[in-house]
Amino acid sequence: MKVLQNVVAEKETNFFTNDDTLKKILEQMLDKEFYEYAVRELEDFGALVCGEIDVRAKHTDREGEPRLIRYDKYGEEVSEIWVNEGYKKTVEQTYNTGIVGYVHKEIPQLGRKGNYVYSFAQGYLLSHAEPGFAL
Repeated sequence: MKVLQNVVAEKETNFFTNDDTLKKILEQMLDKEFYEYAVRELEDFGALVCGEIDVRAKHTDREGEPRLIRYDKYGEEVSEIWVNEGYKKTVEQTYNTGIVGYVHKEIPQLGRKGNYVYSFAQGYLLSHAEPGFAL
């Protein structure tokens, strides 16, 4: 019983630092310079996803799901999708990491474009909390 209590008491704090398999894949697939950059960035991103993004994702799943707003206050059809502010914050934070863009544009710290391996690693980590972003 004591072992179970210790396991339950330990809260995940970073989805990247505890994933040895992902680290090994990145080490095999990326050159040394890119791997070192990826580890630094994914450590930060893994903590962000495990922390505040995960909290916001739970809110979105339970209380803040997107809604279709068919009509405005005048009865005019607008057909807009409403999303909560936390969801918008997650969009902003994840896209600012280059999760999509660095495949097509330069990573400033490296002076070259990213690649799909790095982008997929980011998406994989994000899917631990917000699987809808990875689809």
